[in-house]
Amino acid sequence: MSIHHHLRRAKPTLMAALLVCAALFIGEIFFVNSRATLYPTKTEFLLMLLPPFGVVLCMMPLVYLSWFGPDAPTFLKIPKLIFFWMMAAVWVYGFGLFFLIAI
Repeated sequence: MSIHHHLRRAKPTLMAALLVCAALFIGEIFFVNSRATLYPTKTEFLLMLLPPFGVVLCMMPLVYLSWFGPDAPTFLKIPKLIFFWMMAAVWVYGFGLFFLIAI
């Protein structure tokens, strides 16, 4: 079985998890915005990274499936492939940088 088959089977679960993580992330943004000063501890800072990390973890397989799945058009396949992996590298680098700052 191909990766596309497994992603298509997991698509509803990924979409539901993406919506939950996005709602948590929006709530977190409103919470941080409502506070005049916020001095999170290391644990709180790492917990604040979980919703955006969940959004990215759920979004990247869905983007991959829509761009490179069997039903996806082959128009501009190489530029889309380069952009996808550059986007993944930026997210990994960004989360790694925030994780190092938190520690």
